[in-house]
Amino acid sequence: MSFQTDLYDDMLDSVYTLTNRPDLEGETKIALRSATTNAHMTDAYFRDCVSQNVQLPNSAGTVALNISTLFPQFRGVGKVRPADVNGNLIDVGSYGSNGRINVVELGDIYDSEYGNVKNNIAYVSGDSLVIRTGINCSGYLIDWFKAPKTKREEYDSWIAQLAPSVIWYWAAASVFSTNGDEDKARNYLNQVEKFYIPQLKQNFLVGAMR
Repeated sequence: MSFQTDLYDDMLDSVYTLTNRPDLEGETKIALRSATTNAHMTDAYFRDCVSQNVQLPNSAGTVALNISTLFPQFRGVGKVRPADVNGNLIDVGSYGSNGRINVVELGDIYDSEYGNVKNNIAYVSGDSLVIRTGINCSGYLIDWFKAPKTKREEYDSWIAQLAPSVIWYWAAASVFSTNGDEDKARNYLNQVEKFYIPQLKQNFLVGAMR
């Protein structure tokens, strides 16, 4: 046994308590994994953010970083900051808007006037995080958001540890919904939407308590 499996088993037992359907083992396990992912996807929580230094073998102005290799469980990128060979952050100054690399969507990478690909931008294209700068950089400090691991052997969710109710009720609602008890499913989903998700956002969208 491990912390991950103990947490997973405790979460599963709680869902069984709500549904009173231990016979639906397969459906409940799927519902728990789905509800865990759903809870993390409700917003960009700071506890899902990873700050990672990526050093390049050679300095370059344009680079495509493989997401699957460098950023497992990648959901999206928050901020990209260039660094020198020693890992010190570089101020791109006049090279970028507001002196930084702007994270944009794939459809917004071209200059509207000339049709050229913009500089000082970062965007996701396929399985790559593409970064284009007006200067050669030796690396980057990248803030990115990760999805949780949901398999029993590697179950890893801070929401399951700190605010598990949103996962319990969401999973239980899924079990009821797939087995024809729409009234209970609707009741639990209402609690998730009107109370547990707002509570999650109120407590975990900012790091500084007020």
